Amino acid sequence: MLVAEALSDLARYEEAEQAYAKALEHMSDDGKRLALAGLGHLFRAAGDYEQAASWYRKAIDAAPNNAGYPIYLGAVLAKQGRLHEAEEAHRTALTCDEGDISEAYWNLGSVLRSRDRFADAAECFRAALLLDPDYAEAKAALDDVLGCY
Repeated sequence: MLVAEALSDLARYEEAEQAYAKALEHMSDDGKRLALAGLGHLFRAAGDYEQAASWYRKAIDAAPNNAGYPIYLGAVLAKQGRLHEAEEAHRTALTCDEGDISEAYWNLGSVLRSRDRFADAAECFRAALLLDPDYAEAKAALDDVLGCY
């Protein structure tokens, strides 16, 4: 798996994909979620957001209680302008037991801000700050949206 990550970091995407495929053959079911997400990261870095989304969905299936995977999915959907789907993905992240829920709130707030739903976005940024009072991005985003309504 480290080889796949290193190859991806070097933008050697075809080789990285092969290394991830080999890693998937030898990993436990629990470890496979990391390789599935790694493939999502690889395709996101390569600019293939459809493939990235597909791999993130597989990671979600493998670890449905981990907020990180729906957050990643929501990010690539938002990058494609698929804001309604991105909102759904981030709302899914909020229901998870594991992962950075403050980040899920920040991402959801960012999507809502993009949809001109400023009051809803402000609620999300406030929720992120309740979970992590030092979350500078959430504080800046809250200040930004408060001036919009």
